[in-house]
Amino acid sequence: MAALIQKYGDDINGVWSDHGLQGSGAIEALVESSRAAGTFPPITCADLNGCVKLAVENKAPAFNYDYPPAMGGLSVEVALDILVGKPVPKQYEMNVDVALTKADETASVKADKWVEDYARLDAPNDLILSTGIPNYDPTTFAVEYPQ
Repeated sequence: MAALIQKYGDDINGVWSDHGLQGSGAIEALVESSRAAGTFPPITCADLNGCVKLAVENKAPAFNYDYPPAMGGLSVEVALDILVGKPVPKQYEMNVDVALTKADETASVKADKWVEDYARLDAPNDLILSTGIPNYDPTTFAVEYPQ
């Protein structure tokens, strides 16, 4: 991203990253290039808290789509069904949420939630926001269940 910023500067009009790690790196490179908060191009973050937090902190227009870990569990279930000979559909669909920064909806892209509300500013950067596990701390692998 640093090389792209050097080459294209303010002509960069969007950043697509396949994961929040790349999105985080892109935002960090924009910060290091002295780009002022609020002047960043739109960026994707996937569901990595660190990227979403950086977008909020730097007023970057962000598009966040969840890639829930539940997809892995569904994949295992499908594999087990196949192994025992059960018929399985050719395609599975999972509900995923779209989060956008406020005021960045378009006619065809609507937010299920706002990035500003989705970010967990008090949580570790490596938290995957779509785990579905409440109070999960990826630094300790601890989960606090409400009593």
